[in-house]
Amino acid sequence: MKSCTVLWLVQLAAAPVFWSATADSTPEILAAEKAWQKAELGHDAEALSRLMADDVVLTEPDGIPIGKTEEVAFTADPNTHFDILETHDLKVRVHGDTAVVTGAYHEKGTDRGKTFEHQGRFTDTWLRQDGSWRCIASHSSVPVPDQ
Repeated sequence: MKSCTVLWLVQLAAAPVFWSATADSTPEILAAEKAWQKAELGHDAEALSRLMADDVVLTEPDGIPIGKTEEVAFTADPNTHFDILETHDLKVRVHGDTAVVTGAYHEKGTDRGKTFEHQGRFTDTWLRQDGSWRCIASHSSVPVPDQ
């Protein structure tokens, strides 16, 4: 009986760690990804800013890293317009207070009168801070054409 009590106490003590590390936060993460798209489509820089950590690093498809200030300014710019901004093939992996989202994207529109269209893959890394998920890193890439 004593060994059962000890085992039960060990399990009880480990329960908070177990639940916090394995709780399914996938719906919250997917909602954050969708909110990011909505913010960009609506030029809502304030909403986008809330989704990013202050020290976020975003690696653009051309390999250039930018920060929160640049991304928020791009979103606020009325000279940029998206006709298409969509993601698909999303996969979420949650590891405690960190989540990694991989997926594909397609965007098409104009930037200062010049048309653009990009399709590629992305990886977003999210961290739960003060009860909210914030992006701490994002990497986008485009396929390399056959040579």
